[in-house]
Amino acid sequence: MKYDFKWRKLFLAGIVGAVLTGMPMTAMAANQDWNADAVIQEYTNRIANDANNATAYQNRGAAYLRKGELDKAISDLSRAIELRPDYADAYNNRGNAYQHKGEDKQAMADYNKAIQYDPNNFVAYNNRGHIEAHLADYYHHSEQKAYADKYYAEALRDFSKAIELKPDYKEAYLNRGGLRSIFNHEQEAISDYTRTIELDPTNYDAYVSRGTSYDALEKYDLAMADYNKAIEINPNEGLAYNNRGHIYLNQEKYDWAIRDFKKAIDNGDGSMYTYTNLGTAYYSVGQYDEAIDAYTCALSINQNFRPALEGLQSAYAAKERRR
Repeated sequence: MKYDFKWRKLFLAGIVGAVLTGMPMTAMAANQDWNADAVIQEYTNRIANDANNATAYQNRGAAYLRKGELDKAISDLSRAIELRPDYADAYNNRGNAYQHKGEDKQAMADYNKAIQYDPNNFVAYNNRGHIEAHLADYYHHSEQKAYADKYYAEALRDFSKAIELKPDYKEAYLNRGGLRSIFNHEQEAISDYTRTIELDPTNYDAYVSRGTSYDALEKYDLAMADYNKAIEINPNEGLAYNNRGHIYLNQEKYDWAIRDFKKAIDNGDGSMYTYTNLGTAYYSVGQYDEAIDAYTCALSINQNFRPALEGLQSAYAAKERRR
């Protein structure tokens, strides 16, 4: 009895938004250095002096977006669009706000508008690709091939267009790699993750993702090296510990696997997969009570998770045989 799961986060770079009009295009990344509260104050003052200042509404809306005040962001961005109907950055930012609210249909419409009015808006291509990629992932796992292939092609097109427009766009490389990995195009994904690392040598997500692709290709030494590097970069994130533990589990280094799965859980990766991995490792060394506890934790997250159910039954049976 053996269940082991490496865990892959899809589209780790996520959507990119909160773009301030008038800033250089190279600054239009999620980590651009500006203070949301200061921007809100500045543009509130400008709006007080000119209630029809579309740029002021757009930039204040972008600041609200950065703060996570989504309804305020949507209100300001809608006003900016009302004043300037071809305002691409405002459409992109409002789409971002809608997407964070889970309103993907409205978000997609706004990204389409952003691209219509600014065909070189690489941020909007990345963000639209993000929605398409999640749809591709959903239909892929639902075994609806026609829809999966459709959205895969659209997402691939959009991420590639974003990269064409901005060749050093690390978020788009990471997202395209995630898309390719989900559809088992691992070698192409590795190329994208490697490019992300070239652009950002301390990108935790890129190392974990590339390690997962190497793992899928059974290149375990390379996968281990990437997981180790990810842990070196951020020892307080759980995902790399789980995936490294997955390798140790396959190598029957159970004590090391247990250590890593526990570290993963302690650092925020308490998924049903990690608990099931931990249960499998405990089961493998005959620690059946601990295995039962781990499988039970997995089932508290998803009571129908079959590997945890079967693992729990096996652990109880093994414990009974020991008596």
